[in-house]
Amino acid sequence: MNPTTQQDSLELTPSVYFAEILVQCELEHAWRVLLDFEVWNPTFVGSRVTPVAGNARSEGERLLISKTYSDPKGERFPEYYADTVKVVPSRRIVWYCYAKEGSSYHDQRDPFRNFVDFGLTEEPAGVRFAICYYEQNRQSGEVLSRERAFMQSALDQVVAAFREYCMQDGGDFRDDPRAPKAEKSSGSTT
Repeated sequence: MNPTTQQDSLELTPSVYFAEILVQCELEHAWRVLLDFEVWNPTFVGSRVTPVAGNARSEGERLLISKTYSDPKGERFPEYYADTVKVVPSRRIVWYCYAKEGSSYHDQRDPFRNFVDFGLTEEPAGVRFAICYYEQNRQSGEVLSRERAFMQSALDQVVAAFREYCMQDGGDFRDDPRAPKAEKSSGSTT
C-alpha cells in the first residue's frame, strides 16, 4: 500500500498522557531548569534543535527538532516543529508539535499533531512538575498500543530526569532532612 492510500485510510487518533513529580527545589530554580530542556530532557540527547522563528522561550517561538531516537518498532522519529503557544512565566510552557512538511512516520504523511503542556506548581514541600501530553497520530492497532506504552514510559523518564537535574543542580531548597521525600505519579488515558 502506498503512503498516500495509507494516509487516507487512517484518521488522527487521540491519546492523552500525564506524568508528574514533586521536586524539592525553589520555583524559580525549577523554571530555569525547565527552560533549559535540551540539557536535562533525556529525549533530547543527541538532538538538533534549530530556532526557526520568534524569540527564545517566548510565545511565538518555533523550533525545528531532529531527534536521534527510534520508536519501539525501530522507526526513526521524523523532524518536527515545536511552536511555543503559551508561556506563563515561572508556571507553564505549552508547545504545539507537528511533523515537518513532507515527513512521514509509519507510512503516514502528516503523522501527528500534539500539544505538550509543561507546568510547575509551588507546594509546601517543593515544586510539582507536570506534563500533560495531548497526542493525535495516524496509528491504529498494535502500532498504536506500542506508541501509547512507549509515550507513557518516556514521559515518566522525563519527569524523573527533571527532578534529578533540579536536585543535583542545587535548587536552593530547604535542606531540612525532615522535609518530605519526592514523590512521583503518572497515568494515561485514551
